[in-house]
Amino acid sequence: MKKILVIIFLLISTNTFSAENQRLNFTIQTFEEAKKNGETIVVTAWNKYCGTCRRQKVVLDQAEKDFKDVVFLYFSHPKMKDIAKYLEIDHRSTILVYKGSIEVSRSIGELDKSVIYSNIKKGIWSINLLKQICRWKKYLLYMGITMINHSMPQSK
Repeated sequence: MKKILVIIFLLISTNTFSAENQRLNFTIQTFEEAKKNGETIVVTAWNKYCGTCRRQKVVLDQAEKDFKDVVFLYFSHPKMKDIAKYLEIDHRSTILVYKGSIEVSRSIGELDKSVIYSNIKKGIWSINLLKQICRWKKYLLYMGITMINHSMPQSK
């Protein structure tokens, strides 16, 4: 009976380690390239012993399926201290969302799927909003409409 329990424990441990290794895909080069390309990026500080991280993993696994154009990057906190310092992350279970080089969201220990998804959408919508503003600006310029300077008249 003890041998069976030991075997089961080893199988579970091995799966945990391999699951963690599959998720640790963060490199500064990949991150910087995605930022330079203006992509939406989700960065997660993850630890296999963290209960909150494991619960976030379920949400983030689904998010990767739902948001195919988003780059998901994971690193082990606190093992990869250089990355944590680079991103100014002090806690595991931290989720960052970037749109290009702009950080649009930072949360610690968030488990609510709707909040995590909302934060990811902030990264997606930021670029759509900027594109819309640029289109309107081009349209206004095309129509000969310029922004009016509403400065106060100078007194004499």
